[in-house]
Amino acid sequence: MSVATFASLDPASYREIVRRALAEDVRWGDITTEVVIPTGLQTAGALVLGARCVLAGLDVAAECFRQVDPHVGVEMVRRDGERCEAGAEVVRVSGSAAAVLTAERTAVNFLRRLTTLATLTRQLVDAGRGRVTVRDTGNTTPTLRAIEQYAVRVGGGVSHRIGLDDGVLISQNHVRLAGSVRAAVERARRTNTEMPIEVVICAIDEIEARDRWWRGGAPRGRSGRRSRTGGGGPLPGPRQSVAGGTGVR
Repeated sequence: MSVATFASLDPASYREIVRRALAEDVRWGDITTEVVIPTGLQTAGALVLGARCVLAGLDVAAECFRQVDPHVGVEMVRRDGERCEAGAEVVRVSGSAAAVLTAERTAVNFLRRLTTLATLTRQLVDAGRGRVTVRDTGNTTPTLRAIEQYAVRVGGGVSHRIGLDDGVLISQNHVRLAGSVRAAVERARRTNTEMPIEVVICAIDEIEARDRWWRGGAPRGRSGRRSRTGGGGPLPGPRQSVAGGTGVR
């Protein structure tokens, strides 16, 4: 079983995200748990997969339980990047029943979201058969970029840009306001000759149009490299099929 090589997620990148997510869900308290579950009741349970998938986000899910109650025991049964079958246990928890129930939904939401992203990425990487590089984009959920781009890496993809300061990425709106692709790229070259320059395309036929211009004499920077054409726009249909079929319960 092959597992993509990726750096582990720095806890500092998701602790505040988890704190805000719990605050959004719990608000003034978990009323149902408070009125239904006896004080002091202990329990043990597991997060179980509802479909075959590539796991991502186990540490984020575990953090949800630990922030609600540091005394809740969390055991990782699997690890991020593993391909798992439906019905597999991935995390086991034990401790205060109230704490487990309060943290459960937020933990599952994170795990479902990140696992879906990793699974979709793995499908695209496998379809490319090593001939293409699957990169993430900046079209992430606001404030969740660090963990969503991590999920892409878990699935075998590669990070593109973390922020707007990581490179020149000329979008369709840049082209419209600059007047043309040539004008946008030439201006970028005059202003900054060191940063990589890429142009977003949203359809396959745009690649040919851009490529004709590159072959016709695209300006070169000090490194001698031509500007590159990068993909953009919405992902194709598999996003929905994966999101609908990758279940964590």
